[in-house]
Amino acid sequence: MIFKAAYLVLIAATACLVISAQSTYTPRDADEQEAWTIYQQYKDSKKIESMLESQIKQKFSDSIMATYGQFGILGTDREALAQAQAMTVTLNLERKRQAELEPAWEKKFYWRYGDLRWMADRVRDVKTGREMDRIEFALTYFPFNYKKGVVPSTMVTSKDAGVAEKGNAESWSHIRVTLAPVSGFTTEDKPGWRNNGTGFRAAMIGGGPLTVKIEITGKGGISYYDYTANVIVKTASGRSIIAETRKISTNGGSVSFSASMVPAENDGSLTIDVSISGGNPEGFTYYVSGTVDLGSAVGGVSKMR
Repeated sequence: MIFKAAYLVLIAATACLVISAQSTYTPRDADEQEAWTIYQQYKDSKKIESMLESQIKQKFSDSIMATYGQFGILGTDREALAQAQAMTVTLNLERKRQAELEPAWEKKFYWRYGDLRWMADRVRDVKTGREMDRIEFALTYFPFNYKKGVVPSTMVTSKDAGVAEKGNAESWSHIRVTLAPVSGFTTEDKPGWRNNGTGFRAAMIGGGPLTVKIEITGKGGISYYDYTANVIVKTASGRSIIAETRKISTNGGSVSFSASMVPAENDGSLTIDVSISGGNPEGFTYYVSGTVDLGSAVGGVSKMR
């Protein structure tokens, strides 16, 4: 009877917890539907895990109080202990479920959207004003099946966007930097022996926000060691928008970054430096580097991915 009661309490608590999060995301194809399903299952499981940990702690506390507290003479609160034990069984099942979802995600989606555990990071979407976790943000704004030459609809319109690239899907690495809204966008090839790049210049349209999207890909089976990707986005005044160094597996993969910023009065211009390095065995570097004139725009703070 005690275990039955514990089980009913557990089921009721779990049912109240797992409520689908509000989202405007719609998968664009079967791959994104698969990613969204794994993400939602993992997210729900993490919520259940958190709830169970809290409930187990409380039940064991109830049991201890019954033993040593005011009513210690009655002995251990067997019902609270039974409930805690039943919840522990379910907790272990949820952790096992997460351990099964993680490799499925990493095998196909890590290179595009990052580590599932990054959902603990909170992001405010400047486009909608809604707060979401880092993985949902990536799913929303980074199409899994990237089509060369297509500017995502989230980046305003193609006529107001500028794209600077080095490399392509067939070469050892590929960097793509997309800016919007901008005008006067120009690029310049910067050839070298081991360092090859693309330079660019542009001017922001209006008072902002200016959106920057960066995608970096390293091809598998090319480099003897993991690739190193570096991203620095900062204003002339020294305000840092993105400052990241990431590793990309020698087996291949990608990393993506996105930021939206409203220029402050003294920012002047925005400098963007993106690079990827690898080799076999000598080191080679591809980079995209340039500046965006922010004009006389005055505004607020940067909002990062």
